[in-house]
Parts: sequence; structure tokens; C-alpha cells
Amino acid sequence: MEYLSVNILLSTNHILNLYLIVGGVVLFILIFMINKVIDGTREKLENEDKKVEFLKTKYKNKIEELEDDEISAEIIVDKPYRIDKPWKVFKVTDRGFQGSSFKSQHKSTHLLDISDSDLEKLMK
Repeated sequence: MEYLSVNILLSTNHILNLYLIVGGVVLFILIFMINKVIDGTREKLENEDKKVEFLKTKYKNKIEELEDDEISAEIIVDKPYRIDKPWKVFKVTDRGFQGSSFKSQHKSTHLLDISDSDLEKLMK
């Protein structure tokens, strides 16, 4: 009888693990599909790649300006969803492991909001 209850318990744990795995896969697929829909409906702008590179190059010097508790930095450029929304530039720094946290800490600093038309003028 004890052998039977152990098998049932193991089977229950296996079923629970299977539900967790299937749930994780379904969640991943949903997030992937939502991102594709959002990216597919986003209004594409002229010379997006050149504009991203221009903004990253313009703020490249900010990468080297690190505070004592910062390990590294990168410049992130958010493309606008529509032409009437601004481009956004952020400096994201890695602060390593702070305190008792098991996750690396990141700090985001907003550097710029600029409209697409103003960005084109600035690039000329």
C-alpha cells in the first residue's frame, strides 16, 4: 500500500511539473506573439537605423562617465511607435550586485526626448 501511495505522489508531482512547463511555454509564445503584433503595427520611420546610430554616437561619451558604484553602461534608443511620438534616449548602467540581492542592479537615466522632425534637422 505504501508503494502505491509513493507512485501516486510521484505521478502528481510529474503532472504538476508538466503543467508548469506547458504553462511557461504558452506564456512565452503569447509574449512573443504580442511583441510581433506590436512591432508589426508600429509605424516605420525613414532611416530608423541611421537615426539610432546617430543618437548612440552622440551620447557615446556618457558611457565613460561612470559613478563609483557603476560597472558598465550602454546607450539605449527607444524608437517611437508613431511619427508624432518622440525618440527616447537612455543611459543604462550596471551597478553589479547591491546588498543581499541576487539580481544585478541597473539604473536608467533619461537623456533625451526628441521628435522625428527635430532629429532629422539635427542630423543634417
